[in-house]
Amino acid sequence: MFSYQFVLIVATLVLYLFKKTRAAAIILLAYLFYNEFIVGIESDYFYYFCTSLLNLVVGFSLQKKNIEAAICSFLLVLSTILGFIMWYLYLEPTLYNSISAIILTIQLFTIFPRGLLNGLIDKLVVGIGLFFDSHRSRDTMYKNTQQTKENS
Repeated sequence: MFSYQFVLIVATLVLYLFKKTRAAAIILLAYLFYNEFIVGIESDYFYYFCTSLLNLVVGFSLQKKNIEAAICSFLLVLSTILGFIMWYLYLEPTLYNSISAIILTIQLFTIFPRGLLNGLIDKLVVGIGLFFDSHRSRDTMYKNTQQTKENS
């Protein structure tokens, strides 16, 4: 096992601990499974079939947790079918690789903000960057009911 794989496994376990980032853990586990078992398949027919099946399983498992990421997984199935057609016609896989990379990037952006926007970004960026203490009270605005009644 390489060190980066160990880091990915630890990251997956940490992401799975928190309810808001479980979708990211599913994607990371699928990536690890893909790299370990699917990349080395020698039969191209079986490679494209397994890749489509993995993306389909990930899409169904994400469907209730994160619909945007699930849609990206289903689009990856279509992308893999396009890749199979391109392979069958002896075309360069550049288009397939580009489309897949774009979909995976969109999927990444749809997953991670859900866990990070629930306070982590506020604490890291705003809290550390601007030295803002969210627990300390600030100016409070009160509505003066007497003045509003007098003005009426």
